[in-house]
Amino acid sequence: TPDALCRLRVIESRVNLLAKDADLPKLIGSIKAAKLEDLKLVVVDTLNRAMPGGNENASEDMGLMIDAASAIVSAMGCTFVYIHHSGKEEAKGSRGHSSLKAATEFEISIRRHGDIRDIYVEKVRDAEDGYTLAAFTLESVGSSVVVAPTDARPERASRNRLTGAEQAALDALHAVLDDRKRRRDPPVGLLDHGAKQGQLVVTIEDWRQEVYARKGADFSQDAKRKEFQRGRAGLQRKQRVMIHEEFAWLA
Repeated sequence: TPDALCRLRVIESRVNLLAKDADLPKLIGSIKAAKLEDLKLVVVDTLNRAMPGGNENASEDMGLMIDAASAIVSAMGCTFVYIHHSGKEEAKGSRGHSSLKAATEFEISIRRHGDIRDIYVEKVRDAEDGYTLAAFTLESVGSSVVVAPTDARPERASRNRLTGAEQAALDALHAVLDDRKRRRDPPVGLLDHGAKQGQLVVTIEDWRQEVYARKGADFSQDAKRKEFQRGRAGLQRKQRVMIHEEFAWLA
């Protein structure tokens, strides 16, 4: 209804947020000029179109886009969202340099399962992620489509699909298990906690260090720690990995 949209404002032109002296000051000025009390959300659609001439895979350019988002948050005291596309391999997550993923507080993916699209929570900093928030279908209206909420949920797909942190942690675990110097047979005590005779296990510390090494120098130590914690917790919750005391192994 019109009442539901009374606080919506749209700027239809493209903006250049890559250069600090380009459109960022004007965009902040336009938002302030709207005089919306208790502003909640600013959305830029898409990140790529807002960085003309930039390179999504370059840490410098992505860093400037992150800085632009932070400037809007600081100036307006609101949440800022970039609409962004995944790459050709959806399981690998969003395109571009990894610093974007590291800097985000939350990440939500729109995924398609037949006629149903679900809104899937990929990442929430310091909170639970890896679940379906809502689902919808698209209904034709004239020459366009509109979103129609639905109670149908593709729950199986939501539970089985791994988040980026979970997949990274699982890949690292496989690598450690493939390393003869870092794997070992399960201690006798683990046989009472789900491990099988002859199954290879690794120490959680070796697993952690492998995850850290794969994140590279662009990630802070704190970011690496949180990424490992999210991946480890998600794999346990989805019963892909078993953990007891200092050891981990594939379920």
